[in-house]
This record gives sequence, structure tokens and C-alpha cells, in this order.
Amino acid sequence: MHGLDERGAEWILGQRPDVVLSAFNPIVFPSWFLQACHADCLNVHPSLLPQYAGTSPYFWPVFDGEERAGVTVHRIVQRLDAGDVVLQEAVALPPCCTYEDIVDLPASTASNVVHRLLTGISPSQLDSFPQDLSQRSYRRPPSAIDLAIQWGAGTEGIARLLRACHGSPWKPLARLRGRDWTVWGLRLERCRENTRDAEVGRVHTVGPDGLQVTCSDGMATITAAQLGPGPVLPANLLAQFTHVHEEQRVEER
Repeated sequence: MHGLDERGAEWILGQRPDVVLSAFNPIVFPSWFLQACHADCLNVHPSLLPQYAGTSPYFWPVFDGEERAGVTVHRIVQRLDAGDVVLQEAVALPPCCTYEDIVDLPASTASNVVHRLLTGISPSQLDSFPQDLSQRSYRRPPSAIDLAIQWGAGTEGIARLLRACHGSPWKPLARLRGRDWTVWGLRLERCRENTRDAEVGRVHTVGPDGLQVTCSDGMATITAAQLGPGPVLPANLLAQFTHVHEEQRVEER
């Protein structure tokens, strides 16, 4: 996220626009620009504000298991994503939605919203209503702690992390012998009866199929992983290079 540079801001002001529309843009408009601009300054944000304000509106709805997403057109104010709402449209998320899916859904919805907004628009027609900022959630990009696989979250919780990372700039992490490994392949199997007496986070099996770790309601098998900038290791090499053995506990951050 970065600020609108002075040259760009002065060019916009010189055009004397009726409306300034920023769409899916991480630029922050400086306060002096907002004060000098007599146009309606609007932003298209890919979430149902006040929920999921901020720079990561795609990852978190999938991670949180939301059933819908959407697009909000709001007035630009100095506080990021906090201005009055002009238009808002929701869209249902499909089952097992991924980061990649949710990026496409608001984009297609936004084109419809912007078309409605710009058809016969005049500043006097822009009715709006304030956001209930007491319900606001501001989400930053996920940290290493957020991306760490929590074996106690169960197969569904782990699956949501995988889906939130699918097609995103981020990958799940597993902490093995004090080091964070980027997980490129993970197979989940829900089998609560077979793991009732097993300790969550304990390595159950080490073999050619990968590292099988006990979850709260099943098993998670790491089938490919990478340490730092090194190569992505396939399942049959993980035990050799991670030095993990059966019954060893996998750490959580």
C-alpha cells in the first residue's frame, strides 16, 4: 500500500472531475488532496464493509469460512475504507471456495456495480449512508503465525487455511524441528475413531507417502515441503531432509 504521489494528485485536480473513482487500488489519498478536490472521491472495495476493511479482503473471508462476499463503493476519507457507503452488493461464496475463486467473484460483481454507479451519475444523485464502524474488522496480510498449520483445528480448519492460500501469494507453514517449512502438498483424512487416543500434533507415520501428523479429528499428510529458498522436496525425501521421526511432536507457533 502506498500514497498517491504529488504529481499524480495535481494531474487529477487539473482535470476538474465530477467523480474520482478508485477501484481495487491500494493507493492512499493524502488529506490535502481530499480537501482540495471538489469531486466525489469514491473507492470500490472488494468486501462488504465494514467487514474486511484493509489490504487483505480475499484471504480472510475464506480462512474464516464466510458464506458470502461482496463489493462496496464508499466515499474516500482519511481513514482507510471507513467512508460512507454509496452502493453495496453481496455475492454468495460457493462451497469450498478458494482465494483464487473469491478474487474473481468480487471483480465480476464490481463491474456491474460500477456500471450502475456511472450510468447517468451526477454528484447530487450520490446518496450514501454511514458505516457502522463498531462492526468494523480491519485485516492485514497473514503473518507467519496465521499461516502456521494448527493441528488442533481439525481437518476443516486446516482445509480452510489451504483454500485461503490456494492461488494467493502465501503458503501454509509447518514447523519441523524448530524451522518453518513451506507446505506445498497436504492430504487430509478425517478419521476420528482411528485417532481418538493419539496425541494431536504427533507424527504418526514417516514413509514414502510423506509425514503423517495427527489432527484433532483425523490425519494430515505432508506430501511436499520446502525450507527457505531450497528445492521443494517430494514425499519420499521429507523424512531424510527434515530429520523428523515417528512419535516426534510437530511444533505449533
